[in-house]
Amino acid sequence: MLKSGQGKNLDGIVETDEAFIGGKEANKQLSKRKAGKEGAYSKTIVWGAVERDGEVKTQVIADIKSHTIQPLVRENVAKGSMLMTDNYVRISYSQDYDHHVVKHQNDEYVRDGYIHTNTIEGFWSLLKRGIVGTFHYVSPQHLQRYCDEFSYRYNYRIVSNAFRFDDSMKRTEGVRLTYHSLTGYQKPKA
Repeated sequence: MLKSGQGKNLDGIVETDEAFIGGKEANKQLSKRKAGKEGAYSKTIVWGAVERDGEVKTQVIADIKSHTIQPLVRENVAKGSMLMTDNYVRISYSQDYDHHVVKHQNDEYVRDGYIHTNTIEGFWSLLKRGIVGTFHYVSPQHLQRYCDEFSYRYNYRIVSNAFRFDDSMKRTEGVRLTYHSLTGYQKPKA
């Protein structure tokens, strides 16, 4: 199950896509560059699904192969939903979903006025702009936490700040935050 978003399955019109998060290899410190890795291959992959006028769910994943993405869709999108994807991941959902594909490589971004992935692309824009503009750097180790934060903000975008603050405080009751869980730091063994 996805780590961010609410527990219910997304339904209605649902868009799904993946985003590649991370800087350019050429901009990294020489000792941290991965030889032969450029473009998307040097980045961390995040998969997401958004219900139009509803919630978003995200998950950091290892690859964009069908055996990775298909279970995520099946676990988080209600059967019978209208599913919008791009054509970069070739997966067939014809049995369980009313599946529509937008062909970006043919410069197709919207078809018939409602077949598009613009909603999830808009969420990726908010996530990436937040990382670049506010946090400047996010390690792959903590990327899921940032995805959870931006998913929470997106899912509660229409409530008041007071409600969001109260909800955040309620979620901290009985939760102990340790330095290790916050940073992932482990003391070196002596």
